[in-house]
Amino acid sequence: MTGRKWEINNAFPLAPPEETSKQGGFESDSSGSEPEDSLDEQNSLNQDGSENESEDEQKTRMVKDYADMSALAKALELFNFKGLFMQTERYTISGAANPCLEIEGIGSIGLPLSCGVAASFLAKSGGATLEVHSDKIRFQNFDWDAWLDKEAGRICSELAGRAVKPTYRLSSLVLESPGSEHVFPDLAPDCAARLVVYLPSSFTGGQLRCHHGVQSKAIDFYSESQFQTSMLAAYSAVHLVQDPITSGYRLSLLYDIVGTTQSIPPFPDMPHAASVLQQAVEEWIDDGDEEKDFTAYFLQWSYPMKKITTQSLCGSDALLVAHLKSFAEELDFRLYIVQVGLYQSRYGEYDGYSGEKWDEVDPRRVKDLEEYADPELRHTVVYAIDTEAVPVDIFGVDFGNDDESDDLYLNGQLTDTKPDSKYDLFDQERIRVDESYERTAILLVKNNRDDDMVWYPLQYAVSALQGSVSANPDVRENLLLRTLCEERPQKGWSGYQSNRAKFQKKDLEDVPRVLCKCACQWSDLDLLLTTLETYEVASNLALMGVDRCIVALRTFGWESLKDFFEKVVHKDESNVRRQELALQLGEVAKQTNETDFVAWTEAQPEVILHTLNRCCFAEIDWLLGLGTSHGAAFLRDTVYPQLQGQNLESDFWVHFIRKFKKHPISELLPSEFVDGCVSQAVNNLPAFPENITGSNLPPQRQLRKPNPRSIVDVLKLCAETENLEFCLRILNKMKLAAKRAQYSVECPPWKYYLELTSLLNAALDSEEASNSEVYYDYRPFFEETIPHILLGRTYAAPCPFSTENLATLVIAIKRGGGFAAFEESKPRAMLSGRDSQSVQKLTRYLIGSWRSQSEYRTELVKMLVRQAIDVFDMDALHQPASRDKAPVTIEDMIALLRFCFEVDARSELQHLLLHFVAPPTGISISQHVSQVLGPLMSPLHAYIAIQGLTLETPPFAKYSANIVKAYAATVMPQTPADIIGDVQIGCENPKCDECRILRVFFSDDDEQTMTLARAAKLREHIEKQLSLLPKTMGVTYKLIKSDHGAHKLEIVKAENLTASGLWAQNSKRGKDLLALLGDEATQRRIMGSNYGTVVAQISERRTSSAKRSQGDEDDEDESIPSAKKART
Repeated sequence: MTGRKWEINNAFPLAPPEETSKQGGFESDSSGSEPEDSLDEQNSLNQDGSENESEDEQKTRMVKDYADMSALAKALELFNFKGLFMQTERYTISGAANPCLEIEGIGSIGLPLSCGVAASFLAKSGGATLEVHSDKIRFQNFDWDAWLDKEAGRICSELAGRAVKPTYRLSSLVLESPGSEHVFPDLAPDCAARLVVYLPSSFTGGQLRCHHGVQSKAIDFYSESQFQTSMLAAYSAVHLVQDPITSGYRLSLLYDIVGTTQSIPPFPDMPHAASVLQQAVEEWIDDGDEEKDFTAYFLQWSYPMKKITTQSLCGSDALLVAHLKSFAEELDFRLYIVQVGLYQSRYGEYDGYSGEKWDEVDPRRVKDLEEYADPELRHTVVYAIDTEAVPVDIFGVDFGNDDESDDLYLNGQLTDTKPDSKYDLFDQERIRVDESYERTAILLVKNNRDDDMVWYPLQYAVSALQGSVSANPDVRENLLLRTLCEERPQKGWSGYQSNRAKFQKKDLEDVPRVLCKCACQWSDLDLLLTTLETYEVASNLALMGVDRCIVALRTFGWESLKDFFEKVVHKDESNVRRQELALQLGEVAKQTNETDFVAWTEAQPEVILHTLNRCCFAEIDWLLGLGTSHGAAFLRDTVYPQLQGQNLESDFWVHFIRKFKKHPISELLPSEFVDGCVSQAVNNLPAFPENITGSNLPPQRQLRKPNPRSIVDVLKLCAETENLEFCLRILNKMKLAAKRAQYSVECPPWKYYLELTSLLNAALDSEEASNSEVYYDYRPFFEETIPHILLGRTYAAPCPFSTENLATLVIAIKRGGGFAAFEESKPRAMLSGRDSQSVQKLTRYLIGSWRSQSEYRTELVKMLVRQAIDVFDMDALHQPASRDKAPVTIEDMIALLRFCFEVDARSELQHLLLHFVAPPTGISISQHVSQVLGPLMSPLHAYIAIQGLTLETPPFAKYSANIVKAYAATVMPQTPADIIGDVQIGCENPKCDECRILRVFFSDDDEQTMTLARAAKLREHIEKQLSLLPKTMGVTYKLIKSDHGAHKLEIVKAENLTASGLWAQNSKRGKDLLALLGDEATQRRIMGSNYGTVVAQISERRTSSAKRSQGDEDDEDESIPSAKKART
């Protein structure tokens, strides 16, 4: 309806407009009716078979079902009515009629009501409230009565739960001002309800409070009151109280709704229903049958999954839950609201057409639908809350299996209602129906049930118990305690996965603290001792806290907790906390007369100092303080030996020594003490320390990163304390670990050396810039960096030659002794495994970093260039590119040639050309010449021309002559058979005549075209065999249709598959190669005595084509048709 707005939150109780009841929804003029040919009538999707019953049969079955119900079920059914106790609706100005009020003796009232007009009316009446009886009210707008009839009928139908035509009469008009009080008058005996219409008038405050039995609700109408008409309908049993407005004026019309047969039905007798329900619940609780310790009952309305609260319940559902909630406080049971979603898929036949969408499927065409869904296509979702709307997990109850839940639900089964269905068509005539049943029920559980049925979220349990102030735990708090104390089930008995909370570390740390607080609050020694043992609090007293320990001591006494405190003093991971606890226990002991307690506390401080647990960074100041309080000798002779035996990480010793050197106690101890500490740091430093993220995860899921900073810190410490021999010990440890591959794949040595170089270089730069003393130049570490960066063959991935990494390499060379150190690292051996492009990049960078001629090493450059040439992958020139390996092309060969010129290594050109000339293993000379060396000649000629050279220049002259000579000797004699090679032509059947014809055709050196007239089946076979040939052969074929006889198939070979075509092609390429050498005179000089032979081989055509072998002639004698004979 235009202008109508539902107010979901302010109705009491209210049904959500988007949700209709799946059980007993009301009928109204606007709801429409189900089509006669609906899916329910044509195809039974429900499993109870009740949709085909007549009306009389349904009534008989319902009477019988009611007779079989238990007393509790019958009592719950008393609340199963369709109506509401109260309903509200709001309308915009455009959606509501204007009554055009006229008041006798006052005048007309315009809407929205203005403050000036309202004030003048009240001034005339002489009071704060104006109440006008109906006989003095006139409506000048004749549309008002029609609009009110329609809307009152609609809202009263919702109130009654069925379509009604209410009889109502105007009672009065009320105008209120700020601070005025208006009390709704009592209704006449013939009236069942009242209707209040708030007309557009601006006001604030004036909350309407509604009370009905155990329920209460507050509604505000002031929001946009100036531009809205609001309507309220409520049964007479609902007590309405209006608060005074705080500003503005409120104008309303009061109507009485007469309770007649055709109007709204009489109000249900709720006090009687509540009394019967309470008695039935008591009888159920007193029943000792263990199988009936819990039961469930479907509510009337449906609600969105996982969005329900006790405040969102509608109609009789809200009243029923409110009564049960009040009973639960007196009786011995617990109440939960459970939403159950059953989702299943069934298959059937569809008498329709493919391509329809699910929402366009006609359900009447679904046939032969499976009676039961496959268990693998059926699953249940359960969402439950308690009466405080706190989500809970429920185990041990199968909410979704009809076969096992017959005794669970008191009023039917989950699948009694019509499901929401979606359709998916496939395979032309097959259909899948996805069905969903979503229902809401209440679950009643007896308190004497002590199994693991209900579990609260851990975070909520921690928060609720933390705020508890009760002297003794109630039933709910006991459940919360069990949530914290016991391990919840992994999976419910019904097979659905529980909605377990994702426990965070902080939540788990809060648990023992809260449990200890509750144990002291409720004087529960068993709970305290169990918590202390379960969470091993003695090893980490931070879980409880020293202060709470003292509270527990005062609550339970020394004897009860003596064993625990003895464990803490020996096990707690914090030495400072151990001492603090001993001191506070001593203060408590002085207030008692327990001599044993006093003696124990007096002895503990010294016991702690002589039995230190593993120390941490935070305790360094405390440890040094012991030297002040107990003397330097105590630190050296008592504390240090204990630290030495704890195998502490090197970072601890670095911080300890640096703080020690600034502490006054350092002046009282000899340098040998510091040397011993430095030795501990070096000994406990891993060869390749790592930072591990997720150390509690499986190794394959851990994230490892190098931590070279720890190495640098220890190296600096060694230098600062003049323990330089320890630096070499660290380096030797790293060398040995690298040699033995004692490092993770994610953290290879080169990552450490890269960062070590950067960190140490920065430290040295800083010392040099400040003119301070340089303790140590770390040269051995820089020297060791060089081979690790160069290393190509390694257990892990090699160091990439990025610009940043090469810059670090140059730093290492500079700090490690210059390029002499680089040469000493055996770079050629280290670079084994590196590709040519990487070596070229390294060489260019190193040359660019040499700033003076004195640093230039010609031999070193030659060595690197030769390495780049030797590792150039010639095999890849003859291999197709793959995803794992980049292609190598003629351009890469020219790039390598260009590299030699750029780095001024022309002396290596001959070595480069020799590397190019040698054919890779498995590649013939003719293949290498025709595919690589021949195509290389033209770009080679073009590049050296840029350099001012020709192919007559050494060493290119000899190289060119050999290429042309090899081309003439190995490529020119090629036959089409050489081009075809090992390619299989035709099928494997030796008796297939069509394929034998193909083989003859392809072995013929002269014929390029063949035409075959064949039936369709044979023609298709030939086409299939032709499609299997490599595309490089260049074979084409096409169909020539004929009006008479069989269609023809024309097959055309590439020109190079004929003797003449192949010779012409090769001859042209040979002449082009020869022309690259220059004019004839130049050609003669380069080719020398081979010139005439080469020219003849390239220019003179063979006089005969390739003869057929004797075997082929024998085949012809055996009547095998030749290519010519097969031609049509």
